[in-house]
Amino acid sequence: VRTPKRVQYMIFLRICALAEAAWTLPEGKDYSSFLSRLEKEYSLFESLGIYYCDFRDLNRHPEIKQ
Repeated sequence: VRTPKRVQYMIFLRICALAEAAWTLPEGKDYSSFLSRLEKEYSLFESLGIYYCDFRDLNRHPEIKQ
């Protein structure tokens, strides 16, 4: 990964998903609920100026191919 911006794009949603998978008991896992709670993380990413993958609108932060 060649640029910090690309690292941000590649890692931040994955960190959220990993935390969800690791800390949620199997019977509590609910993808719709996860997506709903992820909205708060998007706000945090925005406030911190993080260039993240926004799968709600892939044109918002286009993927950096470098």
